[in-house]
Amino acid sequence: GHLLKVLLFYQSFEMSARTIQKSYHSYQWYALQAATMPGTGRKLWFLLQNPYGSCIIDLEKTLQERSIYMKWYIGIDGGGTKTAFTIGHEDGKPLHSFVDSGCSHLSIGINGVVELILSGVKRILAAANIRPEDCGGCCIGLPCYGENQAADETISALLQEKLFPIPVKIVNDGVVGWAGSLNCCEGIHLVAGTGSIAIGCGADGTFARSGGWAEFFGDEGSCYWIGREGMSLFSKEADGRLPKSALYTIIRDAYQLEDDFAFIDKVINEIAPYRDKTAGFQRYVLEAANAGDRSAQEIYRSAAKELALIVRGVKSQLSWSDQPVHVSY
Repeated sequence: GHLLKVLLFYQSFEMSARTIQKSYHSYQWYALQAATMPGTGRKLWFLLQNPYGSCIIDLEKTLQERSIYMKWYIGIDGGGTKTAFTIGHEDGKPLHSFVDSGCSHLSIGINGVVELILSGVKRILAAANIRPEDCGGCCIGLPCYGENQAADETISALLQEKLFPIPVKIVNDGVVGWAGSLNCCEGIHLVAGTGSIAIGCGADGTFARSGGWAEFFGDEGSCYWIGREGMSLFSKEADGRLPKSALYTIIRDAYQLEDDFAFIDKVINEIAPYRDKTAGFQRYVLEAANAGDRSAQEIYRSAAKELALIVRGVKSQLSWSDQPVHVSY
């Protein structure tokens, strides 16, 4: 009868019968311990958080048990090109880290994202010799999170289920950058990777974002944007609209082009369908810029202006203290 002292109640989550059963069995050990405790007048109630709801247990020993089971934390910084995994103690010191491929659902699909995250978590737990039950939480930063409610809900539900019993928190990857670089304090964090976005937190704790409107009509200043501009520059140099520069030679050599117009097929079939390959094309622009190509250098100047505009966009939306606004990138 003492098992009925476990009170399952819901915060902001709708729980299925299966989820309730999972939560119940995960914490019934504590209820069994409570059943062995004499008396009913204890005043210490301990709150155990989990991804689906909460349990309140009349059991002092849970304080000690929590220090054992809830002390390791997993951090995942996802992006369009790569995903970084790390696990560390509650003191913030990392124990093990590694980098995997990108986890944008626009590139690999929702199931691809879930499988990549699940595989990475299993790998890092095994490398650190830590059980899922010993983890106090897992924070996952995902690109494009917060832009499609249906996709967000599906990804969240699948990860909550498959990573159980680890508590899971999912945020936009820009939030991860802000938290790590600005120590969760007032300021703006700029991301310029495969895509571009800025996320900021004002003096009152309010968040705002600017940029990140997808590569088709946004993501200015990102590697994707630079790669696309580099392709455009090559085409103008190839057909006589602009003088040929270092970029022209670099791209012809890289793709072994005998006919410049053969580049069209290369782009359409080998580059454009893949966000990471389009973004990766910027390395040729960088190589040309470092070789003194003024047209390539101008692409980077334009990118810098676009990124600065994104930062200003966030700044204009939030209230700030009298201190200078810190910007990380």
